[in-house]
Amino acid sequence: MPLSGRSDTAYLPSVRRPRRYCSRRSNFQRKLLLIRLHEVTKTFKRGRDIEVVALDSVSLEVTKGEFVFVVGPSGSGKSTFMRLLTREQVADVGEVWVAGKNLKKLRGWKVPLLRREIGYVFQDFKLLPNKTVRENVSFA
Repeated sequence: MPLSGRSDTAYLPSVRRPRRYCSRRSNFQRKLLLIRLHEVTKTFKRGRDIEVVALDSVSLEVTKGEFVFVVGPSGSGKSTFMRLLTREQVADVGEVWVAGKNLKKLRGWKVPLLRREIGYVFQDFKLLPNKTVRENVSFA
């Protein structure tokens, strides 16, 4: 079952230096958008004839101060979703914006710079046991 913007939530830790604001003018509606997916679809080919839909028309906005989680069963598109946010993969259809940047238009040499602006916490943490928390975070 693919991840859908309506039923699943997404965990995205802090994103620094956001630059994009929502176009609405009122104080209530004006939001600092850190992550925005609009009608994103990602498919993979398995063999010659089989196409697997990992994400199907996902739309999502994450604003400053929100704390969200990605949850779902195996194969539901969680890892694909996170890889789209770090541009390890590119969406087939739709737009992915992170920290004010449209990832589809982002040049390859700028991808490492984007990854330095966002935080990403893995389920198994991938910590080095001989380092403190501060050292582990700064080591990345």
